[in-house]
Amino acid sequence: MTTNTQTYTIANELLTQLDTLPAVSIADMGGAYAGRGYEIRVALGRGWAGMYTGGEWGDVEITDDALEFVTHITDDVWDIEQGVHGDAYNIGEGTVALTYADFDEAGLAYTSALEDKICDAIARATGGLLSAEGSEQGMQGMDSAEEAYLSLDVAQSMPAHTDARWWDSHYA
Repeated sequence: MTTNTQTYTIANELLTQLDTLPAVSIADMGGAYAGRGYEIRVALGRGWAGMYTGGEWGDVEITDDALEFVTHITDDVWDIEQGVHGDAYNIGEGTVALTYADFDEAGLAYTSALEDKICDAIARATGGLLSAEGSEQGMQGMDSAEEAYLSLDVAQSMPAHTDARWWDSHYA
């Protein structure tokens, strides 16, 4: 069993490692999360505009040249108004804002080649510290052209040189 102190040490180590990377910026979320919640922004570079083969929901064409991935790490708050905190941390939903070339006719980025390329870029930009994959919430990112986004499930990656039993004993 991982203790609260060990858990926060793990989260702080992840934030410290991410903060050394040029494409990553980290900021305290403030408010009720001050000192316990951090927004993570990852610049995914330029050259994204174009057409991508669709998955289950049609082809996707975006006009964005540069993309940015946004997620957060918070302590596992059960009831923020009551100040009840869990003994773990949470890596929240990741999002990438998208501008579709023709919103009314656009396929979803969810399950597309664009989603795959974005997930690969996140892993590269974070030195493999974070991994992402499409979330069914991605279908909710099509409410309006002004607020379109790709939703991603985010996880802390297990380094290739790490023994899975050790990882589970420290991170599970």
